[in-house]
Amino acid sequence: CYGNNLYTAQFATPQQCADECARNSACVGFSIDVHELTAPFDCVFKGSDCPAAQPDARWRYYRKGIRPHAYF
Repeated sequence: CYGNNLYTAQFATPQQCADECARNSACVGFSIDVHELTAPFDCVFKGSDCPAAQPDARWRYYRKGIRPHAYF
């Protein structure tokens, strides 16, 4: 999902990325660098949703409120 970035942060787990998004009312979703299989994870928080996923082998977009088992 390109553009509409609010900010980028690193977290120890993908779930912490989801928790951070949940705490921020401006966040509608986030992208995770899926090449990073160990912490810290780069998380890019988004201010607008991606209506259609754009193919990208490195980043994966998640809408706000997804369950942790859906990662990777």
